[in-house]
Amino acid sequence: MLVFLRHAEPRRSDTDPGLTSAGVRMAREAAEWAAAQLTIEGQATVRVLHTPTRRTQQTAEAVQEWLGAVARLEPVDELPENIDDLDILAARLSRSLPGLPPRPLPPTVLVGHHTTLVGLRRELAGRTPVHLLPPVRNYAAGLALTADEGAWVIRAVWPGRPA
Repeated sequence: MLVFLRHAEPRRSDTDPGLTSAGVRMAREAAEWAAAQLTIEGQATVRVLHTPTRRTQQTAEAVQEWLGAVARLEPVDELPENIDDLDILAARLSRSLPGLPPRPLPPTVLVGHHTTLVGLRRELAGRTPVHLLPPVRNYAAGLALTADEGAWVIRAVWPGRPA
């Protein structure tokens, strides 16, 4: 299972803004939803990847706080903005090798930005009724995805809060 969250509401005045107090509450709500989507078995570690901005880091920290000791934060330079990039990331996370059957994707949360949500929503819209997709402008909106026979399938949607 792969869960994508858009960061929660940031402050408006900074160059690299942190979350507002409402954003902190949003991040906690989104973290609870994300945790409920994941299947965590045995000694599994949940990777919580986030871009290197304060708003995504703080949202990711809410996920880590909710999940506790099983979560590991990992800053990344960028997150996928289309299905091809998502396939590449999933193969890397599962340590799948070309030419061999894909390995299961470990439980992963990606905390990113508007552009990732817009890109994934655009590509998944052809396979999913639009009313089941999260609004692209909402903060802390989320998608829970699984790869089913080589195609990404939306398993759950978190609507987030209006921007």
